[in-house]
Amino acid sequence: MASNPRSHTVQLGAVGVFHCWSRCVRRAWFRGMDPVSGKDYEYRRNWICEFEELLASLFAVEVGIHAEESNHIHLVVRIRPDVVETWSDEEVARRWLEITHLIKSKTGQRERSVTARRASDLGLLPISLEEYLELLDASGRIVREGKRGAIPEDLAPILERIGVRTEHWLDVITNFHTCFGNVVGASQKLSQRAAVNGRRWYRGRPKCAQVFG
Repeated sequence: MASNPRSHTVQLGAVGVFHCWSRCVRRAWFRGMDPVSGKDYEYRRNWICEFEELLASLFAVEVGIHAEESNHIHLVVRIRPDVVETWSDEEVARRWLEITHLIKSKTGQRERSVTARRASDLGLLPISLEEYLELLDASGRIVREGKRGAIPEDLAPILERIGVRTEHWLDVITNFHTCFGNVVGASQKLSQRAAVNGRRWYRGRPKCAQVFG
């Protein structure tokens, strides 16, 4: 999102799904075995996952997908301003105080229990968790094994429900960053978002029309 102001990507007051990532700098190691120092930082993963869930629960954010790698993390989240609208002023203040007083002990335990929601059958996409995992597994095998043929028939209904034209799926998962810009979706939605943000268009509009209609 660095190329555009966040106000052009996140629509105030609207539920939205976003892919966020953050990485370490100066060759710092996040988790796992550091090949230079020989130190094993795998124990940090539990800390990281618990803190992700804790912050998500305090900010009314649903974590759909998460990946903690050696020097960076990926999160797919859904923001829920509709939930925040139900909070009283006292509830907002209480949550903010909890956020500002988070303290990690030497054992990595936090003062507050974790209650955030992960991906479920009512998650970020109009498919079940089982269907999502099936799509993820099949797509990974196709890319890994270099099979550029047709998409398996059993995946077609899943792709149809998430609004992706089946014949373009392989192109999407192998060339995502070259096909699209900061906003991805049906061409009509892109035009609406561009108008809201005072822009004429977003990069990747022709490909969005081809893939999503």
